[in-house]
Amino acid sequence: MKRLASRLWRRLPGGAFARNVLVIAGGSTLGQLLAVAASPLLTRLYAPEQFGVLGVYMASIALLSGLATLRYELAIPLPKDDATAKRLLQLALGLSLGFALTLALVLLWFGGTLLGWLGWDELIPYTAFLPLGTFLIASYQSLTYWAVRSGQYRAIATTKLWQGVGNVATQIALGLVGAGALGLLAGDAVGRSAGITRLARGVPGLFRLPDVRALLDTARRYRKFPIWSTGSTFINRFGLQLPQLFMATAFGPREAGWYLLTQRVLGTPTSLVGQAVAQVFLNRIAEIRREQPQRAPAFYLGIVGRMALVGGLPILVLGVALGGAFGWLFGEEWSTAGRMVQVLAPMFAAQWTFSPTSQILIVFERQELQLVWDVLRLVLLGSALVYARWAGMDALGSTAAISAAMTFAYFVLGLINYYSVK
Repeated sequence: MKRLASRLWRRLPGGAFARNVLVIAGGSTLGQLLAVAASPLLTRLYAPEQFGVLGVYMASIALLSGLATLRYELAIPLPKDDATAKRLLQLALGLSLGFALTLALVLLWFGGTLLGWLGWDELIPYTAFLPLGTFLIASYQSLTYWAVRSGQYRAIATTKLWQGVGNVATQIALGLVGAGALGLLAGDAVGRSAGITRLARGVPGLFRLPDVRALLDTARRYRKFPIWSTGSTFINRFGLQLPQLFMATAFGPREAGWYLLTQRVLGTPTSLVGQAVAQVFLNRIAEIRREQPQRAPAFYLGIVGRMALVGGLPILVLGVALGGAFGWLFGEEWSTAGRMVQVLAPMFAAQWTFSPTSQILIVFERQELQLVWDVLRLVLLGSALVYARWAGMDALGSTAAISAAMTFAYFVLGLINYYSVK
């Protein structure tokens, strides 16, 4: 039986690429399945308003972590020698630590004023979590790129699983004692910290001080990443997180909590499996560019077609079916979140299909095209939200406007990706 399973594993469509995706996606999916499975309990331990605080916090650290490393971690799979790749990793980790410490000082002096001005008063008691969460995201992501380079896919999968376990266990335990929003934030921090030590152990000599001149030479060699990718990443993540922040600012923490649940139940699992595809795709397309660049267009189209069939269509069906059961699954006060899932299903399907392969712009060093698309998406999304406010739409109507703008933007991304390799 074991031999038969091994033979079937080796014959999966797509060969090593598909197997590596399944390894990483397996850990991500299991971790997120725990979060999804625990959601009916968590939505009864925590109010929508408390989920709204978590949503604003998560959106904030996602934005800040995109600035912390200057995106040098994206270059880790590219060098031919491991010494240069390790210097890129050390550079990314050092920058993320310095950024987190600077952010902590800024928030110590101006945090209350800044968050109050943004209308996020509920987050003010928890400002200490912002630099911590930013550092944890940036460090884990940097170490993950090294693990991808060195083929440590099982290690990545294991850490993603333990992240889910740590997150859910902490949130349930603190929810049972009535910790409120603090329990949700603490669970998020515990989950993000899981796995960092294990991945760091897989990097030989990580904590040895690098040669400063070699480090600066490496930073200069890959300067396109901070020049193009940092701004592009911020705009990209701002486009992703704007709906969550918009819900909190325009309607309040309750509506922000509803929107967060849609992300947790359908959006986050879709995104995490997509990230697993992206990490393996990055390594494979980098090999193709080095050795057989003429194969890149056909390889790209093949992956997009598979993504649409395997995930895009099922996501549309699942979103419509699942949305109608939200009130029963999570409690009556979460029914509106179910209707949000139904109108967001096309967006999630388009994101699943096109977003993971945008790593092709990194490999072909066409970061300027990524920036063009990020700006376009932000303009489309911003215009949709301005129209929603002008038209007096409620939270559900605004969600429909978000879905339409984002779905169109992802189809444009698919065309840009193909153009970059033709």
